[in-house]
Amino acid sequence: MTRPPTGRLHRASWLWRRLGTSIRCRTLRAGRESDWRGQGHHGSSEIQVAPVKQVSLPRLELCAATLLSALVSHTQAIIELPIANVHLWSDSTVTLSWIQGHPSRWKTYVANRVAEIQRCTPEARWHHTPGEDNPADCASRGVSPKELVDHELWWKGPPWLTTTSGPWPAGPALAVTAEIPEQRTSYAASRPHPEEPTLLTRYSSLHRLLRISAWCRRWLRPRHARGCTLTVEELQDAEEMWIRISQACGYPEELATLSSNRELPRRSSLLKLSPFIDGKGILRVGGRLRNASLSYDEKHPAILPSESYLTRLIIEASHRRTLHGGVQSTLGLLRQRHWIPRGRTRVKEVIHRCVTCL
Repeated sequence: MTRPPTGRLHRASWLWRRLGTSIRCRTLRAGRESDWRGQGHHGSSEIQVAPVKQVSLPRLELCAATLLSALVSHTQAIIELPIANVHLWSDSTVTLSWIQGHPSRWKTYVANRVAEIQRCTPEARWHHTPGEDNPADCASRGVSPKELVDHELWWKGPPWLTTTSGPWPAGPALAVTAEIPEQRTSYAASRPHPEEPTLLTRYSSLHRLLRISAWCRRWLRPRHARGCTLTVEELQDAEEMWIRISQACGYPEELATLSSNRELPRRSSLLKLSPFIDGKGILRVGGRLRNASLSYDEKHPAILPSESYLTRLIIEASHRRTLHGGVQSTLGLLRQRHWIPRGRTRVKEVIHRCVTCL
């Protein structure tokens, strides 16, 4: 009684001038269902000339693994028996670590070959085998014809290949991620988020924030000056208060420098804006518009830190005032009173998160 092969064992090895691979077909035969006897047969092999240019040892092992996966894929396409399992073996732990990782983690040379291996043999299981049990070494290192005739390792494979399910050699633990060579260098750019008061980040709309702040600030006014409803001046005072707090969190060095009547350092991002501090302690844009026939806020808009939570609330409020207009209309309304460094990029980010515009 003959059963379909339950797997195949493949070896990959290298030598300085040759790359060798070998395939073993393992079939299970039994006289009874409970009495299995495994047999290993030489299936196919391939030898390829190694690159002339000097290549590192792990890269040569990876080239042999790539050759192996291509040979396995070709054999699977032409064989007429159903394949239950495919087991691929290598004696290089670095190569096994590369194959088990995503190609995007490695540099170009390794990534291209790992992608090819995963494409040709997506369901294969990779294992580690000791070098003395690797039949492919016979092809890569070379043996004489006289030795090849009775070479047990080449024709029948290692002794443990004939076992039904084990014990197969347990390879060493794979290298830790930090120790694997050929890793692609990745850079993560993080934008600083200044620590802002909890009262500011508690509310999701500028309208609600200003009204609650204005009601709380009423106790700073004389009793006879308090009315039944909020006035425009009270709402404007609340907005100016939050602008000062936001600027203190985002531009502490610039405020300290300008307060002491010193020039901003050349590395400051606000140097080109010619900033100054007005009578209310707000950092504003300077420049040549001071003599223009415009309102004070248009000539000297308040500078808002691009990463501030208040900036996001003001952009969202301007976006709603323009009836969910695009980037240009929102930015035009916004710059009538405020100036945001990298304003166009920040407005795009806010509009892309607008549920109504989606």
